[in-house]
Amino acid sequence: MLRRGQMTTFQERLDITERAAAGQSDPEIAAALGCSVWTVRKWRRRGQHQGRTGLSSQMGRPTTGPLSTLPTGMRDAILQMRRMHPGWGPTTLLAELGVDRRWADQPLPSRSRIAALLTAEKLTRRYQKHSDLPTPLIQPEGAPHDEWELDAQGSMHVAGVGKVSLITIIDVVSRLKVESYPCLDTTNPPLEAYQLMLRRAFLTIGLPRRITLDHGTVFYDNTSPSPFPTRLHLWLLALGIDICFTRKRRPTDHAKIERTHQTMTLQALLGQRWSDQPALWAGLSMRAAPCSISIFRAGSSRVTLPYKPIQRRRTPVASIVRNGRRKCLTLLVSLRTWRTVAGFGASGPTGGSTLGAMTTILA
Repeated sequence: MLRRGQMTTFQERLDITERAAAGQSDPEIAAALGCSVWTVRKWRRRGQHQGRTGLSSQMGRPTTGPLSTLPTGMRDAILQMRRMHPGWGPTTLLAELGVDRRWADQPLPSRSRIAALLTAEKLTRRYQKHSDLPTPLIQPEGAPHDEWELDAQGSMHVAGVGKVSLITIIDVVSRLKVESYPCLDTTNPPLEAYQLMLRRAFLTIGLPRRITLDHGTVFYDNTSPSPFPTRLHLWLLALGIDICFTRKRRPTDHAKIERTHQTMTLQALLGQRWSDQPALWAGLSMRAAPCSISIFRAGSSRVTLPYKPIQRRRTPVASIVRNGRRKCLTLLVSLRTWRTVAGFGASGPTGGSTLGAMTTILA
């Protein structure tokens, strides 16, 4: 009895090939096994052409691999470009195929099919885990000049000068405005402007223990999920200064310097007119700190600096004067290799011939 709509077993297919090899005809094999002549013919021919492996069932479309319907040359070109440029992904490879004149009249594969080809050929790489920049733990506020905050203010128009972006450094504990530098005609000050201002701050005040920065493009690599230190970051690390970053989209982490931006805008920029950038810089420096600092050599000779120092009002060296609830204290400290504490004395003097007179107001 013929079986219709039923699949033959692997053993029955072997019997068909063995009976055919023994010389039986297709009708004889069909009558013996109870199947149709067309079924016997199918498996007899497949067994003769493919052998024992061809007798197994293959459901669905035969596995031919990704991009098997495209020209072989295009498939080989994709694999060759990938091996020559391991960093090129499916999007880049598809773009390269689009500009290749050899395939101008050929349909191009999709990005997903190129990715499937790379996976089948084992030309993919495991994704590396994203890692942030290593930063030291943020310590609680301690002594003055343990931590500085550095930030650039958004640009604004100043009469007589033009568009100005103000860069400011403050000390977190003493609230001393260490330095301000007006950068002209830009909304994003370059690296050279930050280095110029920091060099001047280091010469006049000294080196802090750490500096906190936001995620500006000069400070932080925002183009990669695993950022590499910027040139400014490496430069400060080479000077022995620790770098800490604020949290992203958290301006309150820089609340003190943001408030300083507002103060400097109201006092020196808004409604003011300056003749040029040096005049504006000098005016910003006059609004430096809650204390006045004079730097001079022993014997009342001025320090030779690599730049022209801004003239400040001198504070004479005097003894302790008590006046009601306040007292004025003047300290002489060594300023050759030091970490000075402007407004609060000095820490760690190590010798030298340069002396600084600092006047502080103590409650």
